[in-house]
Amino acid sequence: DTAVFHTWFSYFYEAKAAEQRHSPGWEAEICAQAILLLVSLFRFIANRSDSIAGAEKQDLFDKVLTYIEEHLSDKITLGMVAHDFFVSSRSISQLFQTRLNVSFYRYIIQRRLIAAKVLIQRNIPFEKIAIEVGFPDYSNFYRAFKKEYGSSPTKYKKLQAEKQKNRSCGLEQ
Repeated sequence: DTAVFHTWFSYFYEAKAAEQRHSPGWEAEICAQAILLLVSLFRFIANRSDSIAGAEKQDLFDKVLTYIEEHLSDKITLGMVAHDFFVSSRSISQLFQTRLNVSFYRYIIQRRLIAAKVLIQRNIPFEKIAIEVGFPDYSNFYRAFKKEYGSSPTKYKKLQAEKQKNRSCGLEQ
């Protein structure tokens, strides 16, 4: 960094010297030195931001995942999350696509359904589960569940009860 600062100082010094000399073309020389300084500054910032960008993106991604977990029962939109984190919707979408290979909305649906499966095991009514995990109503929850798992929440609950019964029977033998 010291060499970079020395270079910047030399551009500034050369521009100041050209102004004091007032030789023909001194104004063009000042412009040229200013351009060299700006290019050098831009490259310095770009190199530093490239090295920081990966860590910042990971930090942003972790914060967005935490936000989703904390607001799972609320309405969550891409625009709202982008606004809350001061980034573009596209940035959030790209993070999910590159890190998880799923869309933002698909991730939210999957997280909600996983949370719903846990609640189904606790014998909570399906209508209450739907609202608790962030679906607007039972029919939306039912459609998403059936699409994801290939069976209704009721069938899933019965299958899990049978599996639990078989496990307990197997342990008693």
